[in-house]
Amino acid sequence: MKSAFLLSLVAIAMLSIAGCGAHEAKWSAEAAQYAAYATQIPLYPGTKITDAMGSESWGDGPDSYSYGMNWSCETKATREELVAWYEARLPNAERRTTDFGWIELTVIPRNAKPGENMGVRIESDGKYGVFENRRNK
Repeated sequence: MKSAFLLSLVAIAMLSIAGCGAHEAKWSAEAAQYAAYATQIPLYPGTKITDAMGSESWGDGPDSYSYGMNWSCETKATREELVAWYEARLPNAERRTTDFGWIELTVIPRNAKPGENMGVRIESDGKYGVFENRRNK
């Protein structure tokens, strides 16, 4: 009886772990249509993309144009859980803390041109952003 009870507890624990959103969230077609590279960044399980915003920048030189995109995301995870999850999935990322205290992990995308990058900006519990910076719109 005791071993059957323990076996039941183990089975329930295994099902709970498997069912707690262990799979990455999928990029929606609507959000992905604006990405050149950012869909290479996995989305934390249970993520909902709540907004997307682009930006353009010009400098004085002929090759100074850049285009950026940011996707605002929400999920049910602590800031620490988000940081640990993304550090495990982006092991070569450059980590920095922004002036706002956000944790930013930046990587170079596959097939990127010089000066292009992408990454995640972890703001607070449940809130983060995926970004990319590229040379062409």
